[in-house]
Amino acid sequence: MLDKNDEHYRVIHAEEFSASLQEFQFPELELFPKSTSVIEAISIVRKSRVSVIAVGEKDIEGIVTEDDFLKLPYSDPASIEGIQLESIMKKSPSILEDSATILDAIIHMGEKDLKHLLIRSGEKIKVILLKDLLSFTKSRFKNDLENFEEKVKWSKDGVYLQMRTHFDELSNDEPELTAHVFETPLRKVMFNESIYCDVSDNLSDALTLMRNGATSTLVVMEYETELKGVITARDFLNKAYLDLDFQSVKVSEIMTPAPHKLLEQDVLAVAIKNMAKFNYRNVIICNQVGYPISTVSILEILRFICSKIS
Repeated sequence: MLDKNDEHYRVIHAEEFSASLQEFQFPELELFPKSTSVIEAISIVRKSRVSVIAVGEKDIEGIVTEDDFLKLPYSDPASIEGIQLESIMKKSPSILEDSATILDAIIHMGEKDLKHLLIRSGEKIKVILLKDLLSFTKSRFKNDLENFEEKVKWSKDGVYLQMRTHFDELSNDEPELTAHVFETPLRKVMFNESIYCDVSDNLSDALTLMRNGATSTLVVMEYETELKGVITARDFLNKAYLDLDFQSVKVSEIMTPAPHKLLEQDVLAVAIKNMAKFNYRNVIICNQVGYPISTVSILEILRFICSKIS
């Protein structure tokens, strides 16, 4: 293990998170009437590949996200005929002015556990997504992350060799926040336990688990021991609604098979590098024997880092 005196870490200043939201090219949202049918909305989301819809007449009154479609009492297309966006939208969503900073946005999203944050820019409504936070992190801290590599395979014998001193082992000795924070083990940002379904479960079973667990991500297991895949709200939206029989189709038909996973003692930098290269918003975290125990997003990572800024 390296002694902390063997390495020198760059100090991370609060000013690095002080960029105004006006400096970023966030996507603009189109406003859809409250009377828009959810069937039409599903088609819009699929075609435009958006993850949030603004709802209202003359001004925004609510939003509908991928997760909100999970509320639908779905069994087949006929079961949602006549349902309008007004019935599933989140009313009076949080909105920041574009004069706010990226730090304000991260703190606001973290406190309210938001995957989407609306930004008012004059008469326009824009949205910050998790992928925007990932893009900011990858760009802003590129040099700090360059010595870390993506991790997609574990060693043959499963032994974990800790070659560097973890940030949490020294944090009490470091008066300032430094780039050493990227060597924080992922266990420090695990705030949610994994929710599981079996690879043999049908889509209806999986949807019920998601609703009951208030989650948009299910870890798919086989015999409760082997990780087989992951299924998300986006998978339901893009692959299942309007097309598949939820009673007869198994989760294995729409899940992402063999997802990447990291160990709880892997560090934040590796998770960020994986997310950036492979374009996913969440990463599955496993214990030392390979059993999935949590899912971590870029928001949890940034919320942790920003909490250390003095």
